[in-house]
Amino acid sequence: MEGIRILSVVFTLISFVTVEVIAQELIYDTHFQDGLKVYSPQYPPANPVQVDGTIGFDSTRIPVWTCAQWSSKSSLVDITPTVLPNGWHHWDNSEKKMHFGPYGEEDYYILFGVNSYNEYDGIYRQVGENWPHLLVEQRLSPPGNAGPGCPSMDKLGRLDFHLEVKLENDSTIIQNGYDKNIHAAQFNIYFTVQNLNQNSSGYGKDYIWLGVQVYDDRN
Repeated sequence: MEGIRILSVVFTLISFVTVEVIAQELIYDTHFQDGLKVYSPQYPPANPVQVDGTIGFDSTRIPVWTCAQWSSKSSLVDITPTVLPNGWHHWDNSEKKMHFGPYGEEDYYILFGVNSYNEYDGIYRQVGENWPHLLVEQRLSPPGNAGPGCPSMDKLGRLDFHLEVKLENDSTIIQNGYDKNIHAAQFNIYFTVQNLNQNSSGYGKDYIWLGVQVYDDRN
């Protein structure tokens, strides 16, 4: 069982449109000021996906980020946050943690982590068993949850992605039954690109799922 806690995660994705050379930020709420809409841990998810609720430090804001916590024993929505003097909120329990708050009060934007030892009750995961997730995502186009949405790929001259991450802690427990092929802590970034042109023969079928591995405790 491996526990990984990611300290600071900063997202910036910018497109440069050809001809006019206009720089445009595509990701909205890069400082996580509007909170998170949290999905149920149920996996496989229901159709439509069940929303447990929202978490945030300002109830007047509407989240554009969603948070998935598939296959976890608990939900972030059920955690009463600890509120720091600077306004930052910590949603912590024995299985997971999520920290964010007012911009500029900390030197990072968001922290999240999973304690897999407690998620699995101290028993190694077996092949075929689900594993706990903790991730945030937003749809860029079309339409974006907020902001401009992403132009069609053929209209872009370049896509820049900037990410800053600090690993706060990774405690790996190696005992009898450990198998590095299925027991790992990872932090990944995924981009999904899909053909959404309804006049195209590839509409809905042409699909790219691009993954960028930021951390894997086996490497």
